[in-house]
Amino acid sequence: LVGLAGCDKSLPGMMMAMVRLNVPSVFLYGGSILPGRLDGRDVTVQDVFEAVGQNQAGNLSECELEKLEKVACPSAGACGGQFTANTMACVSEAIGLALPNSSGAPAPYESRDAYAAADARSIPLTLREATAEFDASTMLRAALGDDVVDHYVHAARWEQEDFDRKVTDYEVARGFERA
Repeated sequence: LVGLAGCDKSLPGMMMAMVRLNVPSVFLYGGSILPGRLDGRDVTVQDVFEAVGQNQAGNLSECELEKLEKVACPSAGACGGQFTANTMACVSEAIGLALPNSSGAPAPYESRDAYAAADARSIPLTLREATAEFDASTMLRAALGDDVVDHYVHAARWEQEDFDRKVTDYEVARGFERA
């Protein structure tokens, strides 16, 4: 199975399907959007989120907000931030569903074509071969700080209690406090 996905809901959904089917699979992330440019600086969808709040508070005009909205998302790709799509793209490599380094190139880059061709030729890990990669990806998730625990639980079919224990063990070892 070769899966291609590119947004917050489609990445974990595709990855969960691959893992649950337990057939040889390889995943290719569609890539992140490029930043836009405004007044000599990079701008992203995060800047738009903040600008909407500034506009509602009366600190930014409708004209300034519209100017930002028109340039903040200039290309194809998932939202340009460390949100679920980009976090799960990193995880796809850590658990062995995606080829190493395949998640880093932005959506419009031609280098993505080479990863697609390599995916088609690759022999991916099966779920049974990827057990160690799931454990490694738990550490990656904690390091990235994104809240994708539910995706892990479903993808790995771990009991919530077992997963919580693994995360707690990792966090305790690293000095993190649980909320």
